Amino acid sequence: AAIGAGRYDDAIGDFNALLKSSPQNRRLALGLGMALVGKGDTQAAIAQFDQIIASTPNAAAAYYGRAMAHNTARRRDDSLKDLDRAIALDPRNAQYQQVRAQLAARRGRHDEARALYQKLLARTPDDVDVMAELAELAVQTGRGALTLGRC
Repeated sequence: AAIGAGRYDDAIGDFNALLKSSPQNRRLALGLGMALVGKGDTQAAIAQFDQIIASTPNAAAAYYGRAMAHNTARRRDDSLKDLDRAIALDPRNAQYQQVRAQLAARRGRHDEARALYQKLLARTPDDVDVMAELAELAVQTGRGALTLGRC
C-alpha cells in the first residue's frame, strides 16, 4: 500500500523489517526492489534484483524489476535485455510484453513495438490499453488512418 501511495521510504523500511524475520522470502525481496525503483535509488534496486537473480536465476519478476531500474537509470539497452529475459522466462505475462512494446516505441523502434502490440492484441483482443497504445503509435508514425489491426 505504501508503494501505491508513493511513500517509498515507508515501504523500504517495512520491507527491510519484514525481511529480517523472513530473509528468504522472494516476494518481500522483490517488493523492496520495486520500492527502491520507485524512490529512484536505481543502484540499490539493481543490487537487490541481482541478489534475487543470483539465488533464483529463473525469477522472471526479478528481471522485470531490474529492467525497470535500468530504465529509470536511462540504461535502455540493459532494460530491454532484462525485459527480453523476463519474457523468455514467463512468455504468458502480458505486462512484460506491454512494457517491452512501450520501451521499444520510446526508442523509436516503431515496427518492433507495433509487432509486440499486435501480438498482445491477438492474445487479448479486448485489451483497451494495448489498443490505445497501438493507436497512439499509429498516429505518431503517420499511420493513424489505418485500422488497428493493420497499423
